[in-house]
Amino acid sequence: MAAVLSATGAYLIASRSLLPVSQMAARAQQITADSLGGRLPVANPHDELEKLAVVFNATLSRLESSFSELRRFTADASRELRTPLTAIQALVKRRFDQTMGTRKPCEKHFQACSKKLGGSAT
Repeated sequence: MAAVLSATGAYLIASRSLLPVSQMAARAQQITADSLGGRLPVANPHDELEKLAVVFNATLSRLESSFSELRRFTADASRELRTPLTAIQALVKRRFDQTMGTRKPCEKHFQACSKKLGGSAT
């Protein structure tokens, strides 16, 4: 009987002690690449688990910053590349229009070039 009571007491104490870990794990699972702004709650920064939450939150902050910089770089690179590609496409089209008499031999090359530049082969 004493063993059963001791085991039950130990289970209840362990469950209660590990509850903050379960709550932190549940909150951490909700954080995704699209929601890096989420953080783990920190009630007592002097507790070992709370120190872990502080470190985890700092890591999330660095990841959020890196993702933000990557998004900005991708948008800037896309914008920077769009202008020269449009200019090249316009030059190819103009050259194609200038060679209307020899349209059939050039048409296949123009369409291939235009397709690679992301434009329509008109």
